[in-house]
Amino acid sequence: MDLLTTLTGFPNAAPLTGLDQAWTWSLGPVLHFAGAVTADGNRLLQTNQRGRHDEDLARAVLAFARQHEEALIGEGHPIAAVHGFSAAGYAFDAVAATTPEVHCHHKTQNPDLTAVTSIVFPAFATEVSGRESPEEAQARYQKMLSPSEIGRDAVPFLKMSYDNPRTGGGSANDGRALAYPRTLCQEIPQLEGSPGGFVEWENRVGEVWRVVWDQGWVLRGGEEEQRGLSLDEVLDHAAGGHSTRGSGRLIGSFLAQSCWVSSRVHKGFGDVRVTGVAGWRVTGRRTGMFSTWTGTRRPVTRSGCGSSRDSCTTSPTTSPRRCVW
Repeated sequence: MDLLTTLTGFPNAAPLTGLDQAWTWSLGPVLHFAGAVTADGNRLLQTNQRGRHDEDLARAVLAFARQHEEALIGEGHPIAAVHGFSAAGYAFDAVAATTPEVHCHHKTQNPDLTAVTSIVFPAFATEVSGRESPEEAQARYQKMLSPSEIGRDAVPFLKMSYDNPRTGGGSANDGRALAYPRTLCQEIPQLEGSPGGFVEWENRVGEVWRVVWDQGWVLRGGEEEQRGLSLDEVLDHAAGGHSTRGSGRLIGSFLAQSCWVSSRVHKGFGDVRVTGVAGWRVTGRRTGMFSTWTGTRRPVTRSGCGSSRDSCTTSPTTSPRRCVW
């Protein structure tokens, strides 16, 4: 397959300024694509953007991917990431890549192109472990990460399982399965007063932790067992504050703030305010198990957050950024 000829035949195709053997194309005003051939000319590195479009970011992603081709696409991982990326105005600190079996792009109209295409996208260092199975990689790429949305928040890699005899809640899968960090922060406080229950989680670097209630909070990981912890300390640990390796942290402020909210709601605090979560200010009053929370998006300096004041209403167990407006 002549990749350059194929690229020039896409709708609205044009050379990508500042990068050799690279092109952009688009489908209407919403879907924007950019692609660059690899050094040997045999594969396509493609990056996609949906909604807001930034050609400078696309160029930076493709240039970084070219520099790190071997690590991203040469080792056979269904999803891989290389850290050290940066782009002005964005918090992304990595570039990730997925294999054809994971992304399935071009499969309907040009399956031959699918086989030689690797989708690359700006990512966060917390999002890819390198140990994902093909099924897990597909779930991360297609359902959890929203990789084509350049204004997105980080979705740290997390696998967890839990069982709570008091509430009747629990995971249906055998062993740990992919989960959102907000689920971890929601389920830990519910263990209080539930002997025999547990919440277990695995972070990006493979550290496994389990928390149980045994006349108080008990946290176990590796050969360690800690007792006498407060709920805040357990949630702080889940957010990464006590990880034995810095790289093992799930995420920085976003998960920490989410766990902070879970702690305050669980304790029955009347009014809660959180600032600095992707430009959101969140306030709430606990009037029952499902309190009403409102959020206002304030202007921030990070690219991708507008100056509009949008509001939303959500339950206290929903991440502040996951509002619908």
